[in-house]
Amino acid sequence: MGRKVTDLAHRGDGPAGRRSYPVHTPVSARRALSSRAEVRVTCMHRLWLLCALASCGGPSGGAGDDAGPGDASLPAARCDRPALYDVSSPAAVVGNGTPASCTAAALQQAATGGGTIVLRCGAAPMTITVGSQIVFTKTAVLDGGGLVTLSGGGSSRIVLLDSGFDTPTPRLVVQRLTFRDGKSPAAGADTAQGGAAIYRDGGSLTVLDSVFDGNHAPATGQDSQARRAS
Repeated sequence: MGRKVTDLAHRGDGPAGRRSYPVHTPVSARRALSSRAEVRVTCMHRLWLLCALASCGGPSGGAGDDAGPGDASLPAARCDRPALYDVSSPAAVVGNGTPASCTAAALQQAATGGGTIVLRCGAAPMTITVGSQIVFTKTAVLDGGGLVTLSGGGSSRIVLLDSGFDTPTPRLVVQRLTFRDGKSPAAGADTAQGGAAIYRDGGSLTVLDSVFDGNHAPATGQDSQARRAS
């Protein structure tokens, strides 16, 4: 006589999500309980729906004032592009407007001084190949104007930001540049052996509107998993 009558239409109150009543519960009482459960579920559903509509900006959901009930839609996804750093008053200019004037040596000289550095190498895309990494030790902004590629030639790391590993300064910003064919110095477990295009040894790094292509870290060591994933 310990059986229970189970109402499968209402879930979430009894074992395994079922609503259960003692067998001696009158039918009228079970119907009243079921009615209250239905009211509760309906109210919860309406509350959920109102919350969903509110998160989408109301019933119109951004679809305009003419949208009728039930036309709610999610807001369009938007990713704001970060603004480039202002380079209108550079501290140093590498090049005089010709490709031949843009050399790795001139770039290293400008990097040593820090500040805002602009590459002016002509109106056509060009490449500066470095024989050894360009080292930054001061806060700097390096802008390539969308025309300059810095290349490691398949044998050299391209840029090193040299600071303390636990120090947030200096900050290096690189923007509108392509980094290609960089190669980290050697294999090994130390992090200093990684970073084929840019190695940040402390400080802070910001990269804007730039491309990285064909840069290779060691086959083993700190960067090996990232290299295989790429």
